[in-house]
Amino acid sequence: MAKETASDDRIRFGQRLAAARKACELSQEAVGARYGLTKATVSSWEKGNSDPGCFRLKELAALYGVSPESLLMDSTISKQAKDLAERFDAMPPEKRSMVHGMFDVVHPKATDVISPEFFKGNDRHAA
Repeated sequence: MAKETASDDRIRFGQRLAAARKACELSQEAVGARYGLTKATVSSWEKGNSDPGCFRLKELAALYGVSPESLLMDSTISKQAKDLAERFDAMPPEKRSMVHGMFDVVHPKATDVISPEFFKGNDRHAA
């Protein structure tokens, strides 16, 4: 697996900005005009060539009806993580219990921070 770079993060951030803008059916021109900026500035953000800055990010998030975190963080789940979750879900209950035991050894509080849905089917960690 190739190591991700800061520019990869910027490109994905720009893609999330563009997707949020398009979901609101706004043009780059309209967003730029709202803040006294050019279409080229908005385009530069969406291409990952520059960023809007933290204060403008908050304004954009409000305009698009999303949280700033959703624009900053990649919330997609990797294929590897999905495959692992499917394999876990297919395990018999006794094997799941063994995996829970491993979590408890490695990180005793892991079951406090992992989504309860992850542990579905195991009464030991039922919410």
